[in-house]
Amino acid sequence: MHVRRGMNDATFNAVLDNHGVHPKARALLKGPDTCLIESLSEHGVIWFPLNDAQGTIRFIYRTFKERDRDEIHTDWSDMTDDTNLFIEYDWVNWEWFLAHEGYSSIEWLENIPFADRVFCMAAFLGFEEIFGESYYPTKTKVINETEEE
Repeated sequence: MHVRRGMNDATFNAVLDNHGVHPKARALLKGPDTCLIESLSEHGVIWFPLNDAQGTIRFIYRTFKERDRDEIHTDWSDMTDDTNLFIEYDWVNWEWFLAHEGYSSIEWLENIPFADRVFCMAAFLGFEEIFGESYYPTKTKVINETEEE
């Protein structure tokens, strides 16, 4: 037998609980991977719509600043899906970024959903650059599972 460390169902659900994600909202969760646990543990982010009039999307992301392997640090950021990323992040070298992504600005806007665009920016440019500094991350204790080999 060995102990598996890292994100598992119990730890993932504890993160959601710590962020107050309602059970109905959990059905709306998305991420860059089809596996939401992978999305948060490896890619560092999941998101869901708040279903408000403004079209707000809540991103829950890892800060990756854990000093202890027994904790996962996360934070959240809200953005409305009508945010003009070109204006909001005017410091980005958009020609360079879009060339890396393999899209023209029109293709990127027309073919990539808003939350996926935000993820691509965060993954390439840095989570702190896109979501801001996380001064008070939510700390979730890793729940270890014992597995048979």
